[in-house]
Amino acid sequence: MQKKVYKVENMSCASCVNIIETTLEKKGYKAKVNLISEKMVVYLENEDKELKSIMSKIGYDIKDSKDNEEPKKEVPILKLLTLFIFMIVIMLKIPISFKLIISSISIFLCREILIDGYKKTVSLKFNMYSLILIGVMSAYLYSIVMMYNSRFDRLYFDGISVILFVISLGNQIEAKLKKNTKESIEKITQLLPSHCNILVNNEIIKIETKNLKVDDILVVKEGEVVASDGIVVSGIALVNESSITGESKDIEKIKDDNIIGSSVITKGQVNVKIKSVGENTVVSKIASMMEMTQLIKPNIARFADKVAMYFVPGVLIIATITGVLWYLLTKDLEKAFNNFASVILISCPCSIGLATPASISLGGLLLSKRHILIKNPEALEIGYKITDVVMDKTGTLTNGTPVVSDIMLDKNYYNDIYSIEKYIEHPISNAICNYLEAKTNITFSEKKVRNFQGLGVFSESYLIGNRNLMTRRNIDVSKYEKEYEKFSNQGKTFIFIAKDKDLIGYITIIDDIKDSSLEFITYLKNNNMKAYMLTGDNKMTARYIADKLGIKELSAEVLPYEKVEFIEKVKTHDNFVAMVGDGVNDAAALKASDIGFCVSNASDISLKAADVILLKNDLNDIIKFKNISYITMKNIKENLFFGFIYNVFGIVIATGVLGIELTPTIASICMVCSSISVLLNSIRLKLYKGD
Repeated sequence: MQKKVYKVENMSCASCVNIIETTLEKKGYKAKVNLISEKMVVYLENEDKELKSIMSKIGYDIKDSKDNEEPKKEVPILKLLTLFIFMIVIMLKIPISFKLIISSISIFLCREILIDGYKKTVSLKFNMYSLILIGVMSAYLYSIVMMYNSRFDRLYFDGISVILFVISLGNQIEAKLKKNTKESIEKITQLLPSHCNILVNNEIIKIETKNLKVDDILVVKEGEVVASDGIVVSGIALVNESSITGESKDIEKIKDDNIIGSSVITKGQVNVKIKSVGENTVVSKIASMMEMTQLIKPNIARFADKVAMYFVPGVLIIATITGVLWYLLTKDLEKAFNNFASVILISCPCSIGLATPASISLGGLLLSKRHILIKNPEALEIGYKITDVVMDKTGTLTNGTPVVSDIMLDKNYYNDIYSIEKYIEHPISNAICNYLEAKTNITFSEKKVRNFQGLGVFSESYLIGNRNLMTRRNIDVSKYEKEYEKFSNQGKTFIFIAKDKDLIGYITIIDDIKDSSLEFITYLKNNNMKAYMLTGDNKMTARYIADKLGIKELSAEVLPYEKVEFIEKVKTHDNFVAMVGDGVNDAAALKASDIGFCVSNASDISLKAADVILLKNDLNDIIKFKNISYITMKNIKENLFFGFIYNVFGIVIATGVLGIELTPTIASICMVCSSISVLLNSIRLKLYKGD
């Protein structure tokens, strides 16, 4: 099933979101719509040609999200200025006929709003513009009838001009505020240079970056930006990857090292063989994740959408009852119409509809600026509730760049061991291969390798792995018992090597603890949160690392399925459990936890299983995530509270039952202000400077 993102045109409020999602659900589609970004993600089995037709029938146009257009057109300044001048002039003492002309021109200038409202109303797919249509046109027709009957004291021509100006101004401000929420995504996509140099037949040719192809040789000199992801094939350079990882320290890149597009060559020159282009690059994937963050719809938003579904029809019923009752009670048509129009125009489904997506979008941008990416919508909603953190050892608490410390093995076996470990995607296997490459001239040979996750590997007559694997295969390890205890108590990982069921040697691996790990564990303790360590390594090595970090609870020599069982056991205590890992062995546990975190250099399987990706590989970013989750959800609740309170009290006041009589003009101003106030409250999140 493929995920397709579309731009949606003609949305005005939360009712539109609900209309689209409900209609598509009835047609068998699974879709999520975001009012702020004006985007829709649809899950399709294959390309569906009927989707555009279905959307068109309910009054919405969709375009491919790749089209480079603004999500919502801003009101032209000349049009806005004209409406403003009309509003001022119509309030002056001018002939009634002039007021009729001015209000008519104002209606013509705002015809798009009224036509959209008409289409939605006649199809019974009500939205905010339905309310504006009914309020404006009823006031316009009422005023014409009163003018025909020479009741010049009961005209609303001036109110119509004010309403349309205020609505247009509100749309302009709203479009500006929405546009601001996309700034970080645009900055990410602009990190890559527009042009780059490639090597063709020993000649350097300048081309547009969009024309790069896989296997092209990119030539990048000092001061230039790497145009796409690839592998260094020649040269040496210092590279700054801070645009993606947030790490300002330069990293040396040599032959066979991976290099990320958008990295800056601060010193030296390299030739890079392109491995990913377009949507498959790291930059594009990050931008895509940030975009998908805006389509997050937590449970609280689904509740708001359900309210919005019945909001406009409910308002129309209340307005009609209000008008009829006031006329029956007072026989005053002007008062009845005034209260009818005020109820319609003060109601604001947008303040409810914008409450969640505005905050979610800005919360997601706060995280992306801290190099934290969200993959699962619910993570941001529950992140602040985390009480327990379960961590893998290698690559999570440690640097993930282990090196060989000790080796006891005849050199005649080096080629075979290298060829076996080369097949395995694991930091320890990489460390062994790097060591053997540096010590001798290695000859690679193809092997049939079986990987026992969390234990080791088997190939032909060789068995390489931990003590648990040897025991399971009935191999006596007493030969190296003393060495095993000695090195394990030093925090080293002990790898047994057997051939034909006899031990032939061992290798020890050491991986230093991350500087940030101790700081993170200390934070957990100070905030009454529990820390657990899970590892497939032996108990002595695990205890050495745990003691250094002050972690009391650990489980060592665990297999992938046992990690899942451990997570489930912790979750039974009504706690919110986060799992942090990076390897293939951690994927199932990441899925089993309430929130799964993984670092950016994790295996592909773990990246897919995780809910949140920490690009800086820093555990302290979990603290930042937790804090931003808290302020985002708090902001959403503030917005929803205001939106509901405003509409409840606003509608009650507009009915006139409290003795306060509003005019449609004042009601429309209140309606626009309510939407803008929700957006402004959300934008307060941009002021957040903490971690």
